[in-house]
Amino acid sequence: MYLQLMNQIEKLGNRILNLGTGRSVSVKELAALILSLTNSKSEVIYESARPNEIKLSQADTELCIRELGMAATTPLEAGLAKVLSNE
Repeated sequence: MYLQLMNQIEKLGNRILNLGTGRSVSVKELAALILSLTNSKSEVIYESARPNEIKLSQADTELCIRELGMAATTPLEAGLAKVLSNE
């Protein structure tokens, strides 16, 4: 996907594109996934939200799909596994 994006750099100009699955993942889900992938026994510590903290966020990938005809195809778990393995 990155090579495809690099080949489209002139078409994109200075616009910002969000890359993602279009699906939100909670911090709790993400922490559990990382613990699982790393076989970590670390404790997850829960704290109160900070003032004005964003409660829900997900990438709006419409521009990427519309302009480049591309959408994410790598599942989160597979992408994280690759990042964590330093590949």
